[in-house]
Amino acid sequence: MFLALYLWEPTSDATLVFYGASMLLAALRGYGGCEVLAASNWLLGRDDQVAVRCSGPSTAWSIGEPGRLVMTTTRQEGRRPLIEVLYVHDCPHYQGALGLVERVRTELGIDAELRTSLIGDQAAAERARFPGSPTIRVDDRDVEPGNPASRTSSLACRLYRHEHGLAGQPAERWIRDALLAAAGRTDATSAPQPRSTTD
Repeated sequence: MFLALYLWEPTSDATLVFYGASMLLAALRGYGGCEVLAASNWLLGRDDQVAVRCSGPSTAWSIGEPGRLVMTTTRQEGRRPLIEVLYVHDCPHYQGALGLVERVRTELGIDAELRTSLIGDQAAAERARFPGSPTIRVDDRDVEPGNPASRTSSLACRLYRHEHGLAGQPAERWIRDALLAAAGRTDATSAPQPRSTTD
């Protein structure tokens, strides 16, 4: 608003005078609020404020105490969650696992970074602590509940033990819960499941 009044020629000079007077009055009175409101608050005997908390891209305006307009911004705290899909060449379950991750990420509306890593040999498997293909991690944690970090590295296919048998990719709810936890949301509900095996 101030910029619009300043750029409009008929009000440009008056806007500068008002703003300058407000700044001067704010300095003389030791005013701790928004300097632009110093003059009007003094003349009207009010204490209006514009409070801003700059923390992200989502902005909302609300009315707080009488005469107090509050603008707040919110965002997911911290950096974006990182999803890693690690796999070996010709893995029959890689594409299905990748598609599952992309679908869950989209459904949850979580702005997570997605990386895929091809594990080419045993040395790479050991460096990556790779227990079999495909492996999905969120923020460097395996999505399978209870999966030990010290698991033996292997270039074999990885089998996951689900409620009703073995499968070549993690359960959807494991990925969902891992993403929700990484994003700081509390609606994760899955229970720990038996650990996977490799063939």
